[in-house]
Amino acid sequence: MYVLPAIGWFKPLKYDRGGYDAVYVNKKRGLVRFVQLAQAHDHKFDIGCFSALLCLLRDAASFEVKTVEIFVVVQKEMLPMFTFSEVTGQGLLKEFGWDEGEEVDRARLFACPK
Repeated sequence: MYVLPAIGWFKPLKYDRGGYDAVYVNKKRGLVRFVQLAQAHDHKFDIGCFSALLCLLRDAASFEVKTVEIFVVVQKEMLPMFTFSEVTGQGLLKEFGWDEGEEVDRARLFACPK
């Protein structure tokens, strides 16, 4: 069994594959925080990528997931027009407290200064 550090930041093994660019975990709080960087006015939202990692943490690392947060960081000038171009995997986060269809509304958008 993999031993997950109690608190830490992680990055995917391959850049720009999947739905996130960084992941923060806090085992004591049961928190998993995903950060996705978007460099255009639209971006694909593949919920299956988030679900796959959450299931892996739960099953392989005995991580009790209590809170899932998804942050999307967008360049400041693109934030007003930002949209998800394609959303796939709706409902896959249901077992982690996100109702099907609310994923886009629960993902938090943040402006990144230049």
